[in-house]
Amino acid sequence: MGRILPLLFGALFTAMSHSGGAAAIVAPATYTGDLPCADCEGIRHTLELHADGTFFLRQQYLGKGNAAVRDSIGRWDVSADERILTLRSGRETAEPYAIQDADTLRKRDRQGNEIATSLNLDLKRDEAADPLEPRTSMVGMYSYMADSGVFIECVTGLRMPVATEGDNVVLQRAYADTRTAANAPVLMQLEGRLVQRPRMEGAGTMLTLVPERFIKARPGYRCSTPAKPVTMTDTEWTLVRLGGEPIVPPENRRAPTLRFLADGKVAGYDGCNRLAGKYTLDDDKLTFGPLAATRMACPPWGEVEQAFAQALGATAGSRLLGQHLELLDADGKVLARFDARTKGAPK
Repeated sequence: MGRILPLLFGALFTAMSHSGGAAAIVAPATYTGDLPCADCEGIRHTLELHADGTFFLRQQYLGKGNAAVRDSIGRWDVSADERILTLRSGRETAEPYAIQDADTLRKRDRQGNEIATSLNLDLKRDEAADPLEPRTSMVGMYSYMADSGVFIECVTGLRMPVATEGDNVVLQRAYADTRTAANAPVLMQLEGRLVQRPRMEGAGTMLTLVPERFIKARPGYRCSTPAKPVTMTDTEWTLVRLGGEPIVPPENRRAPTLRFLADGKVAGYDGCNRLAGKYTLDDDKLTFGPLAATRMACPPWGEVEQAFAQALGATAGSRLLGQHLELLDADGKVLARFDARTKGAPK
């Protein structure tokens, strides 16, 4: 057994060194392309992927006039093997795309299968694409206080100030008529447009909702699956890939985890022992200080435990991709990939 563990350890880090390249999807990014259409000349897609895990998608039906446009918003995710990107919106089933490379997404069918056709199915990364201002129907929690409205959209979890234009007065009146207490949020359905507007305080812009048409208030209801963008410090991160290899814990074991605390401390579990120490985060630069660990022995998990420790020691950067966190070495190669479990989620 003494010879087996070093051999496994070496094999694992060979995979980590040679197959753990940079992730194909680096957000923010915009992809465009004309995909097939059954009853039009084509469907021009503009897909924006944002670093917080949200997306904006515009589909223009060519040959049917400038008004033949459909916008949608939602959340995107990448599979653990980094091969499939999936778009999820509130009103539709998932839309999968194969990640061909850093610049190309290829449309799959709704079941995730390849589509047999000679027609173009590719969206290409487009640095010159104009930013989208999607116009779509949405549902979210609305509240009004301090002379301003706030809307939290249910599917994306986006929290946005509400512009004082369009149907804003009607929205305010509906809120006043249906709220159960001062400042209590009410579920609202409306058609709106998402735009960048100057911040009320400070420089720069922020995403703002223009309520173009109020539809109805739904007092007593809430977002069915409230979502919010994950952050480094509000999440338990569960290891799913180490280098290029998937992590499958043995029976009666959990996968390694990390939790970053706001005070610069980090706590975790390497699959066998508890970890504790400190980290330093500066933008996307991440390093770990010395980590203390308990001293249990857990064969045959030892090689993964050691490989995980070496990955943490080699970490020089990090990248948030929707519901995933990647640890990177000094050359930008992926050392480890984690899935998010937000506070309060079942374990």
